[in-house]
Amino acid sequence: MNIKLCCCLMAFALISDVAADVDHVVVNETRLILLRCHQSVKGDVTWSREKDGRTSRIITISGDEDEKHTNDPRYLSLADKSLVITNVKSSDSGRYDCNNEPAVELTVIPSGTEIKTVRERKNVTLKCPDEDDSKWSRLFGEIPQRRIQMKDQKLIIKDARREDTGLYFCGGKPAAFLNVTRRRSTPEES
Repeated sequence: MNIKLCCCLMAFALISDVAADVDHVVVNETRLILLRCHQSVKGDVTWSREKDGRTSRIITISGDEDEKHTNDPRYLSLADKSLVITNVKSSDSGRYDCNNEPAVELTVIPSGTEIKTVRERKNVTLKCPDEDDSKWSRLFGEIPQRRIQMKDQKLIIKDARREDTGLYFCGGKPAAFLNVTRRRSTPEES
């Protein structure tokens, strides 16, 4: 029970990528999420979403007025011009831009998806939920071909790295969210 609770709490954690200045946010389906701009937000702010190479405007916030560019009532704004998405769905996964600047890479974990946590440098095995189609893919990234093995509907990632963190699909269905955590240094490494 405690392990399951711990894994769920980790799924809500924000994982920031400072070098790219884009927040990587992971949240479970049906939750509420708040997305913030990185830049100064004086004047109008337009939030848009990029998915599969297409950009869709969501909302423009101008003073106290909001101009919605979508009929989806789940998108709201706050006084600080942040974007709120209520009742998030797995289809909300994607990159969100604030004034045409990448702000957030959102991953929504579908209900019932297994969450696996492993330390760096360890091997991890992901099981395919689809017995008929064992083609593996990953949301927002490539699967590390040099460090994988596929066997009996399973994907084995060897020598896991932080960049392997993400949502993995098998047969087009969510298989697991993999969270690779930092390896603790030993006294000899310090």
